[in-house]
Amino acid sequence: MVRVQCQPEGLEAVDRPGADELDREGRVHHRRSMAHRTHRQLNWGDGVPILAPMDRYDWLLLGHIAGVFMVAAGLVLLTVAVLAASRRERPSDVALLLGLIRRNDVLFSAGGGIILLFGIILVLDLDEDYSFGDGWIIGALVLWLVTAITGVRAGRVYGGAHETAVRLASDGDRPSPELAAMLRDRGALLMHALSVAAILAAVVLMIYKPGA
Repeated sequence: MVRVQCQPEGLEAVDRPGADELDREGRVHHRRSMAHRTHRQLNWGDGVPILAPMDRYDWLLLGHIAGVFMVAAGLVLLTVAVLAASRRERPSDVALLLGLIRRNDVLFSAGGGIILLFGIILVLDLDEDYSFGDGWIIGALVLWLVTAITGVRAGRVYGGAHETAVRLASDGDRPSPELAAMLRDRGALLMHALSVAAILAAVVLMIYKPGA
């Protein structure tokens, strides 16, 4: 067994199979390739990679996925806040819960912009593999647009409910049928459901890339 000279400290030696049967040129080539592999990634004894450098594509993909998670987190936060607020009667409690939605705008706006920006750059960088005419890319862009439009419409209704709750909380903090109706608005619930469905469908398209 021969140890590769550039192998990181603390890792097991890399076996050189068939060293006696290789000529001098073959041994040099083998040594260089194994050294390159060692620099390329760190391995446990069974060869499972635990660390590898990221290239431009990896960073762009990471940014794109981060945007998706930001929008998804915003949708989850909105869902939890609305469901919890709809079970409260006191306007002050509703105002407190729906106040989270105002901070949620940052997640939607930033996440949506990041998704679009990094997605476009990825397509331009991989123009030999993908194009804006691909069906799954067109579908993802349409779903992104649907998520944005429905999210804004639902946000307006719940933002109005928050303002109403704040006003009622300062005016006696008594239960209000008007506020309860706003929280159970079917149009807003439909828009929110469409947002969730659209982002999930977009994730499926990005994972499976049908037709690519």
